[in-house]
Amino acid sequence: MLPRQLKVLMAGPSPYANGGVASVARNYLEQGLADRCDLRYITTMKEGSKIYKLFLALASYAEFSRIVQKYDLVHLHVSKGASITRKRLLAQCAQRKGVPYIIHLHSGQFDQVFESADESGKRILRDFFRGAAAVIALSEEWKNYLVSQLCPPEQVVVLHNAVQVPERVSFKQNHTVLFLGRLDSNKSPDVLIRAVALIANKFSDLKFLFAGDGDIETYQSLARDLNVEKYCEFLGWVSDPEPLFKHSDIFCLPSKAEGMPMALLEAMAHGLAPVVTPVGGIPSFIKDGVNGYLVPVGDSKVLAKTLASLISNSSLRAKVGSSARATIRDYFSMDTHLDKLVSLYQKVSDQSSCFSKQGKAVS
Repeated sequence: MLPRQLKVLMAGPSPYANGGVASVARNYLEQGLADRCDLRYITTMKEGSKIYKLFLALASYAEFSRIVQKYDLVHLHVSKGASITRKRLLAQCAQRKGVPYIIHLHSGQFDQVFESADESGKRILRDFFRGAAAVIALSEEWKNYLVSQLCPPEQVVVLHNAVQVPERVSFKQNHTVLFLGRLDSNKSPDVLIRAVALIANKFSDLKFLFAGDGDIETYQSLARDLNVEKYCEFLGWVSDPEPLFKHSDIFCLPSKAEGMPMALLEAMAHGLAPVVTPVGGIPSFIKDGVNGYLVPVGDSKVLAKTLASLISNSSLRAKVGSSARATIRDYFSMDTHLDKLVSLYQKVSDQSSCFSKQGKAVS
């Protein structure tokens, strides 16, 4: 007889919403997690008005409460702000029904959230995390932070994000740099635009693509003020970035904080040479000068120099891009990731069954 598939109830943003968390959820649904377990996904957030978001949150809570007891475990995708509140309420519901929950922490700014909270807020967050059967961190760096502030070490599991790796890629020669992410102060598109201004007169065919939602007009205005608007194309949110990866040579994300950015992993899988900052989990897999370049946060001059060296040297771009692609193929494939995730599910389920039996024996 085949072993029974675990029943997993997963909750998070719409898999087709904007952002990295949605990309993770979409990959799970499209790349075979449902073939490895009996998976149901509850959408807790979609883009829309505040009233719509509140209605969806209430509806998702009602659905979750109605069905959670039928499942072996709960997998909660957690970011920051309202995401924490929504998932904490779901976790409390799961606890009342005796169903273990896993927190999958995605936010690259969770340390700021925790440290800016008052003592009551910190206590609430600690209770939320310590009540979990397991906490998934995106890197060793994030595990170390969680252990130092919220969780015992045995509770935290490092599980890097993962992406599909295209079978073939071609290395381009068109001097196109791609920024893919929300245009806001954390992702720092302004730092990249200032770097453009420092190198634009050195090359005749530069193109910088800014793909993402956010405060687009502010950054368009900055490009105009610095007289580099002809080099910068602002695309808004792009639901399918595949054509952008195929068209670009270099990927640049000069963020102030990150977890494990999906856009970076996807760009590397497509053979783009990455230029990024050493924040979050990025230094754990980018080796400076080998499979990418690490530049200081907020330093447009160093960023400009690094980009210029790549733009002017096609063989270097191809070499770094090839190494970046190999890194994803060897360490960040979806098959390996899903194997580890399902193993974690089984461990949590086994522990829950053991505790349940012990509780019955004592009673």
